[in-house]
Amino acid sequence: MRLKPFLAALSAAVIVSVSSAMPPDSQDAQIATREGRWKDALVLWEKLGNLHPNDADVVAETGWAELQTGDISSASRSFSRALRLSPDHERALLGRSALAQKQYRFDEGVKWAVQATKAHKNSADAFRALGDAQMAATRRPDAETAYRTAVTLDPSDARNHAALAESLRARGKVADALGSYRMAVKLDSDSAALREGLGRVAMAAGLYGESASAFADAIDRLRRSNPDWKRVDQLTLNLIENLSKAASGFAKGSQTERDLRGANNRTLKLADTLALLPEFQDADPVLNPVVGQRAQAWDLLGQASSAELAGLEGDRDQSADAVVFREQARRAILAAQAGG
Repeated sequence: MRLKPFLAALSAAVIVSVSSAMPPDSQDAQIATREGRWKDALVLWEKLGNLHPNDADVVAETGWAELQTGDISSASRSFSRALRLSPDHERALLGRSALAQKQYRFDEGVKWAVQATKAHKNSADAFRALGDAQMAATRRPDAETAYRTAVTLDPSDARNHAALAESLRARGKVADALGSYRMAVKLDSDSAALREGLGRVAMAAGLYGESASAFADAIDRLRRSNPDWKRVDQLTLNLIENLSKAASGFAKGSQTERDLRGANNRTLKLADTLALLPEFQDADPVLNPVVGQRAQAWDLLGQASSAELAGLEGDRDQSADAVVFREQARRAILAAQAGG
């Protein structure tokens, strides 16, 4: 797979800007699509297809749901049928592009996306999808151009700025990527994925404090929006690694140290909160070692944050302990992931 993890996640969100001309009884299906509940969406779109068999919008959205649930053959048929009903249908064209990419036919994916941009010259969604296809085909300069067009067409959509940021990062334009990710986070402050991306780019730019802060914020938002432990643990791994690097970089300036303090304080509070959850309180760590390892990881991460905060006050022994605690926490989380 050539797409980077979070760029792939942005693409998998499927450019969900469904047509305003949708049948009035399609609201539930549209919501399920926007929220990425693809199995639910498929059931709803199929029911609508029985009621509106010649509605190209309904047929195209059925294709997207089929594609996201792994039914490639049905998705191909649905997209083809939608294009017979409406030859320039945007979602059907972009569906064809996404389907081709899923089958590693990257040049074909670009072709379908180009066709969509020609038919819908003012569509930011189409140009962002073209950028995604070009990134998958490793045409990074072309992808940057497409994403810049998407930003120009709709500067209020955080997805456009994030996609541009990833293309810039891939080309080594870290400073520009940082600016784009900051704008994306400003536009969609609740997105854990965008803050994770900001953290990665800030770390690449040597802004360890901002990076640590972004990772801590990502975990906060991820847990509030969807308490899925495996996803939380994966972001925690990034945070642990990032805070370790931040510990050696905080002396670059007071702004960085302030961010580092804030990130550690948030992490400490989060670790304390998680330690009180029933999942950890009621589970027997012998009978359920995965839960035990997660609880241990969070406890160690809290100890690392406490030690690092003490280190910022001048306690060198505590600074050394922080590194040890963080490494132990990382190993505990890896063990929990392997077991769960």
